[in-house]
Amino acid sequence: MTSAVDDIGPIGFIGAGTVGTILGIALSRSGYRVSKVASRTRDSADTLATAIPGCDAVSDPTEVADACDLVFLTVPDDAIREVAASVRWRAANAVVHCSGATPLEALAPALNTGAVSGAFHPLQTFAGEGAGSDEVPSTL
Repeated sequence: MTSAVDDIGPIGFIGAGTVGTILGIALSRSGYRVSKVASRTRDSADTLATAIPGCDAVSDPTEVADACDLVFLTVPDDAIREVAASVRWRAANAVVHCSGATPLEALAPALNTGAVSGAFHPLQTFAGEGAGSDEVPSTL
C-alpha cells in the first residue's frame, strides 16, 4: 500500500521567501521530495535548497517546472501573473499559488498548456523575515 507521499512526484518552489521556505521545509520533513527551487535572487534559492536534503537551487524557474510534477508559486501576490507567464509549463505539471487574494486565472499560462492549477492558502500565518528552522512546523 502506498501513501500520499509516495503518490506525489518531485515538488518544486518558485519563490524562496517566508512562505516558500516554511512550506518547503515542512513538506520535506513530512517525507515529500522537494527537489528544485528558484527565486528572484540566487542567494535565497541557495539558502532554501541547503535547508532541504536533496534539493537543488536553479536560476531559471522553467527548470523547476521541467523537473517537478508539483510546483508551488510562493512569490508575492502581485508577481504571480508575471511569473506564471514567464515559465514554460508542461501538461504534466500541477501548479499552485499560495495567495488568498489572487484568482486562479493568474495561472492561465499553465492551464493553457494542459497543466492543473490550484490555490493553497494556509490557514495559519507565517513567521516574518529571519524565521529560524526551529520555527518551521514539523508537520502540515
